[in-house]
Amino acid sequence: MKEKITTTVPLKFVGDAPAVADLGGTLLTSKDELEIECLPTDLPHEIEVDLSVLSDFEAVIHVADIKIPQGVEVKDEAEETVASVEPPRSEEELAELEEPIEEVEMPESEHGEEGEVEEAEGQQEENIEENKEE
Repeated sequence: MKEKITTTVPLKFVGDAPAVADLGGTLLTSKDELEIECLPTDLPHEIEVDLSVLSDFEAVIHVADIKIPQGVEVKDEAEETVASVEPPRSEEELAELEEPIEEVEMPESEHGEEGEVEEAEGQQEENIEENKEE
């Protein structure tokens, strides 16, 4: 088996992100697997991503930052974001989320209300039946 294969391998997030633990941020992961190419003998079960480098809200882990086992080539774009930390929401933002949502009436579509569409479909079926009887 000397032919390389292309497949996806799951990412395993390990360690603690200081920006989450110490600063109260929220961990955001935008990828949960990587596309790789390797020999079947080099195929890893998973690839670990160390979150301990996320020390502040500006820190980001890109595909290029992940330690890849020898003999494995990553096919994903090196600049793709894998993980980052979002700052906690301010009191102002939380208050906005709690405000009641105002219901907005949707304008009538050019095809009429839903009931009118069903009525037109029913009329169409009646016309077909009448044509069959003639």
